[in-house]
Amino acid sequence: MKRKYGGAYALFLLLSVLAALKMLFFAFGLDEEYQLVMSYRNVQGDRLFLDMWEPHQSSAFLCAFLMKPWLALFGTTGIVLYLRLWGTFLHLAVSLYLYRVMKDFLQREYAWLLALIYFNTIPKQMILPEFGIMQVWFYTLTALFLARYYTRGKKLRYLVFAALSLVLNILSYPSCLILFPFLLVLCARFSGKTRWRDMGILTLTCAFCGLGYLGMLFTYTTPGELL
Repeated sequence: MKRKYGGAYALFLLLSVLAALKMLFFAFGLDEEYQLVMSYRNVQGDRLFLDMWEPHQSSAFLCAFLMKPWLALFGTTGIVLYLRLWGTFLHLAVSLYLYRVMKDFLQREYAWLLALIYFNTIPKQMILPEFGIMQVWFYTLTALFLARYYTRGKKLRYLVFAALSLVLNILSYPSCLILFPFLLVLCARFSGKTRWRDMGILTLTCAFCGLGYLGMLFTYTTPGELL
């Protein structure tokens, strides 16, 4: 198959590189601007749920974390290109991990093609880490870590990683909280004799993260103000 389709693979790879370069230097979407300004305000000291009122403000964490060192060194000059580069690297990393997991189920060539399709699938035609593509990344990672857990001898670190990915998914897009009960059902269905342990680990990991997040918020606001 490699001999037969080697030229096509090379062409697909070249087109993917060109598409990634295009995403770096062209267009500027409304949600991209929204995510950039929201994260910048957070870095500059605006506090979540107190000074900020955007419905997607909990997704500001990734861009805010990434832009802090750049702002300290260079200010706002080039910040969009910098964050797009990070978005490209992160999207590539998730695509490569998708390949690593899928080659356990498929022929290597098919897994490679699926990863390449994933790399070229951008939900809003923007690569800066905004809430839409973040939700896709963390949802994908949740599924891949669960696949690893159930096919690699139920190593608990994969279940914990899946729970952490779910937490980041919810922060990226809060309505994704609806996924939690479905993951519990999945554990009940596939974990066998360890179903209660697995459901407990998933629940406790999410609960500890949620309590930690609330604890962070309560350092500058009260429960009444938050409500």
